[in-house]
Amino acid sequence: MTLLTMAQSVCDEIGLPRVAAVATATDPLGMQMFALAKKELRELSKRFDWPVLQRAYSLAVVAGTATYSLPAGFRKMSSGTAYRDNDYWMLRGSVTPNEWQRRKAELLSSLDRSVFRIFGNPAQLVLDPVPVANGNLVFEYQSKNYAQTNVPVEILTYTADTDTSIVDEELVQMGLMWRIKHAKGLEFGADIAEYNSAIPKAFAEAYAQPPVQVGGPLVLSPLTFGYVPLNGFGA
Repeated sequence: MTLLTMAQSVCDEIGLPRVAAVATATDPLGMQMFALAKKELRELSKRFDWPVLQRAYSLAVVAGTATYSLPAGFRKMSSGTAYRDNDYWMLRGSVTPNEWQRRKAELLSSLDRSVFRIFGNPAQLVLDPVPVANGNLVFEYQSKNYAQTNVPVEILTYTADTDTSIVDEELVQMGLMWRIKHAKGLEFGADIAEYNSAIPKAFAEAYAQPPVQVGGPLVLSPLTFGYVPLNGFGA
């Protein structure tokens, strides 16, 4: 569903005049829908860590270099995903400013396990201690490219009528529906209630969470490493 077809569908459902254009609109309704569609896309995309916005990145680490650029479209690091491939250690971070300064002041900080911090403008990833060997650092992050062109190429937000959302387009349409009703002074209570109910359901379906065992011991088959039976052990 493109930006234009989504906006036209919303107009049709509400009973507003159908817009002929959104991104290039010069009429008040089209311009308003463009602004609200971009706002909805941004806020919905940041509401959860959507799997469809998850990206993996491999960074070449150079001996003697502590500071590295982040990938284009980087919004935030996914916690617990940073590993050095030469020793399979998870890097802690992004550490707090207090911990960072404490480490930098310690005489033995170079002997401690590696940590990282993301800070600065533009934001950069800084390692401590400074790497002493070449290698690779891998991590996952949430992208801030929430839309895509019809090519497709990922972009920050809608820029043309033919652009589409990367996150669930039906949710974006539902969000645009209540926002335009609110802006026009129309009743939107039922719409926002349906929207807020649909979001966590869509996230749960997209994330594909594993089952949670609550009724008794979890039986694994085949047996995995670390499994200890409840009885008969060593018999």
